[in-house]
Amino acid sequence: MIPSRTRTLRLRTSATMTAAVLCCGVGTPLASAQSVLPPAAAITAGTVPTAACGDALSPADLSRIAELSAPTAPDEYSLPFLEERARAAAEITEIFLSRNDRRAIFGIGLDLVESQAVLPLYRSSSAAGPGASGTIGNLPWATHLSTDLLEGYLAAVHAHVTGGAVPEHWQHYFELASDCAVPGGYAAMAGYNAHLTVDLARAVASSGTTPAEYGQYLEIVGAIADQGDAIVAGTQAEFDADLAPLWRLYFLGDAADAVTAQATGSTGIAPGDGHRLLLRAGDQGYSTVSFAHGLALADPATAEPAHASVRNTWLLADGALEALTAGKLL
Repeated sequence: MIPSRTRTLRLRTSATMTAAVLCCGVGTPLASAQSVLPPAAAITAGTVPTAACGDALSPADLSRIAELSAPTAPDEYSLPFLEERARAAAEITEIFLSRNDRRAIFGIGLDLVESQAVLPLYRSSSAAGPGASGTIGNLPWATHLSTDLLEGYLAAVHAHVTGGAVPEHWQHYFELASDCAVPGGYAAMAGYNAHLTVDLARAVASSGTTPAEYGQYLEIVGAIADQGDAIVAGTQAEFDADLAPLWRLYFLGDAADAVTAQATGSTGIAPGDGHRLLLRAGDQGYSTVSFAHGLALADPATAEPAHASVRNTWLLADGALEALTAGKLL
């Protein structure tokens, strides 16, 4: 669990940063945001846990997961490379599921999103050609974004199963998934929070995203949002965990309000309007915060405060999810 004292942290994204990023951008994105970011806090996993509420993984299982998740530098950020990495993630999920291991509880949704939303969207865009109506116009940028986002999870899995240093947002997920007393919905949402709050912002930065890509970005996250019901159903079927209440509240309720009320508090939007702000943007609202964070991370002038803001946003969302879980809303 994250210590309660961290719940006192508040999002420090200023109105000027958020508004300026969404309107006009903040400088020129770098090829890799990592070059301007302080290192992410990490926890050395030490002994690799071989089971999480299921049967123990065999040495062969751990070896295969390590092989599949090993960091890979592409020659280019192409659709075939993204498809290859998505297959690796899906095989990792299948290995966990074969042992009834709850560390698959995020992977279930990730695999659905990749196979049913992201890859079909990109394949249709590739087949139609650049500039075709209803397609992603900048496919190389989109595949770069999605690859970097996926690699954030795969790198964390690799560190987890090899005893390496796991970033704190993913270490938190692995700890919750491995604690059988923690409701499955909360454990799963810890994975989505890590993926969409931290890794998505970093992928926006590292992929060279600019404000010009905002419309295409919304198209991508909109396709992902369409898989919400399938993700809820898949999680229920595999682990008998009802994800629906926290999923809804994360994107359109109290968990998201905790973030957007802080992010918009000094823009002239009343804190109570945070919910309406998300409703106007639909399920894409929360991802808009990550887009703004990503642009800020890519600018050396704002990278350091943006890095802190991403972490605080993650903490705020997790605190809300934990509180909602404890309140028997899950």
